[in-house]
Amino acid sequence: MSSTKNFILKYLIITVSLLLLLILVWLSASDFLVIRKMGNLNNFSQNNYINCAVILPKNEMYWKEFLGEFEQFAQAQKVLSETIFYESEQEEVFGLKLALFSKFDFVILCDLFHSSEIKSLIDQLKLQKIKVISILNSNLKDFFDTTLGFDYFQKGRLVASNIEIVAKQKNLDRLKIAVITNTINKSLSGNSEVEGIKSYLKEKGIEFSVDLFSIEYGNAESEKLLNNIIAAQQYNCYYTTEELETFAFIDSFVKSPKDSNFIFIGAGDDSRLLRYRDEGLIDRLVMPNYDELAIRSILIMKDFEKLSSKSQFIPISIIVK
Repeated sequence: MSSTKNFILKYLIITVSLLLLLILVWLSASDFLVIRKMGNLNNFSQNNYINCAVILPKNEMYWKEFLGEFEQFAQAQKVLSETIFYESEQEEVFGLKLALFSKFDFVILCDLFHSSEIKSLIDQLKLQKIKVISILNSNLKDFFDTTLGFDYFQKGRLVASNIEIVAKQKNLDRLKIAVITNTINKSLSGNSEVEGIKSYLKEKGIEFSVDLFSIEYGNAESEKLLNNIIAAQQYNCYYTTEELETFAFIDSFVKSPKDSNFIFIGAGDDSRLLRYRDEGLIDRLVMPNYDELAIRSILIMKDFEKLSSKSQFIPISIIVK
C-alpha cells in the first residue's frame, strides 16, 4: 500500500513540475528578463543614482550610435538605464506599463503610435512623479516634460542647400531627386524633411521633382526596390536619410554602376563612408548628431529643473561633412 502511495506522490510531483515548465515556456523570455533587470535597477537605487527606462522602436542598428554614447555617458554620470524595444503599439504600451510598475525616475520615449492609451500612461507616469522625455518625435510635445530631436524641416533645407552646391559643380539643371529613408525615420519625420527640400529649392527657383522611398536594410524586397531605382536611371540626385540606407545604396550601386553624373547625399560618419566621400562616390554626408542627443538627454535628467523645457522642442544639431 505504501508503495502505491509513493508512486501516486511521485506521479503528482512530476505532473505539477511539467505544468510549471509549460507555464514558463508560455512566458516571453524577453519580458521576463526585462522585469528581472528592472527589479535589479530598483534594488540598486540610491540617492545619488538616477534610474531610467529607454523605450524605443525596435531596430538595434538604427539606435546603435545613440545607445552606444548614451550608455557610456550614463555610467560616468551615475545613471542606471534599461532599454526596452517595441515592434507594435501593444509592446510600446507594455513597456510604459513596466516603467510605471517599476517606478523609474525618468522615462525616455520615442513614440510612434500616439494612441489614447499611450497618452493615458504618460499622464499616469507624471502622476507618479516620473519624468517623461520624448526624443525625435515632436508630435505630442505638450504631453511630455520635455522633447529633444531634429528639426526635420530645417534638415531638409540644409540637405537642399548642399544639393544646390553640388548641382552647380556638376552642371545639373533640372533635379530629379529620390529620397531614400526607413520606416522609423519616415514615421518620425513624416513629410517634413521632403517639404524642407522643396521649400529651399522653390525659393532658389530650381526646377525639381522629389519622390520618397522607404526601405529596410537587409530586406530582400527593399534591396530589389533599390536596385530598380538605380537601374532605371530616372533620377540624377539621391539622398539617403540614415547611415544604413547609405550603405544599402552603395551596395546596390556597386553591383550595377550606371551614369556617374549624379548627386549623392548620404548620412553617417562611419570611416568607410568618409573614405567614399573622399573618393567622390558620396558628395556630402549630412549627419544627425545622435551623440549630442544622447548626452543632452542625460544632462537634462541630471539637472532637470534647470535644463528641461516644458512642452518645448529642443533641437539637436545636424553635421555636414
